Amino acid sequence: MANNVALVVGIDYKGTDNELPGCGNDARDIAKLLNGNGFKSTVLTDAKEITSDVRIDGLPNKDLILGNLKTMIANAKPGDTIMFYNSSHGYQDTSATNSSEQDYIVALDAISQGWDQSKMISSTELHNLLIQVPQGVKLLMVSDSCFSGNIPNLDVNVRALAQHKQFVPFAHLHALLSAHPRSANSHGDITFIAGCRSDEESTDLGYNGALTYAIKDWIAKSTFSKFMSTCFDYATKALSDLKAALTKTIKDKKVDTQDPQISYDKATGPAPVVPVAPIAPVTPVHPSHPHHKLGALIAELVSHFEGNYAGKAQEQQGSEVDVDELVGQPAAVTPGLGTAKVVSFSKKAEPKATPTSKQDAKKSARKK
Repeated sequence: MANNVALVVGIDYKGTDNELPGCGNDARDIAKLLNGNGFKSTVLTDAKEITSDVRIDGLPNKDLILGNLKTMIANAKPGDTIMFYNSSHGYQDTSATNSSEQDYIVALDAISQGWDQSKMISSTELHNLLIQVPQGVKLLMVSDSCFSGNIPNLDVNVRALAQHKQFVPFAHLHALLSAHPRSANSHGDITFIAGCRSDEESTDLGYNGALTYAIKDWIAKSTFSKFMSTCFDYATKALSDLKAALTKTIKDKKVDTQDPQISYDKATGPAPVVPVAPIAPVTPVHPSHPHHKLGALIAELVSHFEGNYAGKAQEQQGSEVDVDELVGQPAAVTPGLGTAKVVSFSKKAEPKATPTSKQDAKKSARKK
């Protein structure tokens, strides 16, 4: 029998300068929805009062969030569906040199300790956890937060996929992408819904976050089971239609500053074993055959150039160039002042982004 469980996080940051009014409400509404549809939810929130039928299991500090997420994933069995829902501040470190490591979920203790980045949950931490989802398990993650974009760094972004529908059938393009996954890990199906792009902020409407409101509206017009099945429908344009519907609902609330995102990483299973055809025996070539003579000539030329290459390198005073490393490499020996210099070609390093001040970071991380 399937064991459907969820981790629900809503952080109001009560009593701080960065308080959000609707995140506790988001956690309450999503937990009630899940509990009424066969899920067992763990709720982490700093909201003092939610509702009598939703139990609060703890404060949404980083260690407690990651600990519960690890346990949920580790205990999942094939056939289970699990969910991680988050409503909180997001944070973007514009000084990060790797764009896949610059987006964060802001846990409660990160704010209480003065925007301590070590207490935030990074893209890398989320990705490394999510790809441990066992095969046969479905995981839905939702983050109603700023800069959420594709915070767990999944393989396929539905918006990018949908842009190609006019050229390639959607199902066929999906099959092509699924056949060449970016990650070599074998895991379950993972779908992620974000409140906005990585360069945008998510809006708190006061009673709910804009994304949470849109999801509730979609389910109210359909069913919860239809929503869940749509989230894991990778073969049709159902996810693209879901994204369009969520976007319309948000815009109908007079919010034009955020574009919800959907991405996923479909289970691929172990790499297939491709049978190798036996190699046909090689028939010896007679010394008088033209191919034999050509082979001998090539060998002689290679020997000549290796010797010439080594001689030129050793002519340079103080040279310690390894000829075996030079031969066959895209490099050249360039005469210098008493040295031999190996010159190779590499991509020019990109300039690092200028770090923002902590005050700027606080402003950019607000979910309003």
